[in-house]
Amino acid sequence: MKYKLVSVPLTSEHWNTQYTGHGAVEFASKTQKYLLISPKYPQNEQETYAALVTLKATEQRPVKDYVVEVEVTSQKQLRPENPNEWEVFWFFGNYRMGDNGKKEANYFLSKPRTGIELGRVYQEVGQDFLSTYSRPQLHLGERSRWTFYKRGQRFRVYKDRQLIMDYTGRTPRQELYDHPGTFGLYSEDALVLIHSFAYTPL
Repeated sequence: MKYKLVSVPLTSEHWNTQYTGHGAVEFASKTQKYLLISPKYPQNEQETYAALVTLKATEQRPVKDYVVEVEVTSQKQLRPENPNEWEVFWFFGNYRMGDNGKKEANYFLSKPRTGIELGRVYQEVGQDFLSTYSRPQLHLGERSRWTFYKRGQRFRVYKDRQLIMDYTGRTPRQELYDHPGTFGLYSEDALVLIHSFAYTPL
């Protein structure tokens, strides 16, 4: 793949905080080189908190196909006992609010015990699983470089330059969202550090 990525500063001038999950979103500054996302600590099994920031440039000029490269650390899961697998960093692509005022987006996440997952999210809590692999597993506290390449119904994922997923949606039930949208950096019950972000439309 040959493409030129544009680096995006991790500051409030470039990102919108959609919600903080009653916790903190701290943008990069002269003294802090990363974007920190940390929702409120859940106190019991019924509580869950999430935080989301979205890229202003792609809110103004949505993109359908793209290459994104993000360096991220899922530093720790915040649930004190028996954290869930999905309580880590999530990448959202093609994120938009639909005609019903509810979200629609493709997503990717890496989990500590059960590997990687690609899917779609919609409405309040709707979710479709498109593809999963048992490897590689997430190591909490490990800084990784993820590259997401979407063109049409094909979605490729690279971890530290190594291809780990190559997915193509071939039927309506397997299709990615293929509309223009923005990018989202999301945490569910996890302390997440974003070290860099770059992208290019295709």
